[in-house]
Amino acid sequence: MTYFLNFSKQAFKALEKINEPYFSNIKQAIYNLPDNQDHQAAKN
Repeated sequence: MTYFLNFSKQAFKALEKINEPYFSNIKQAIYNLPDNQDHQAAKN
């Protein structure tokens, strides 16, 4: 199954303001979503 995530401009700008290591953790969780169909990445 293929799906897409779309971020609004406002959400994208808010993500850009997040400092490390939080930004990397969020980015990795987003990238892991297709691999974790039960959405375990969203729970961490």
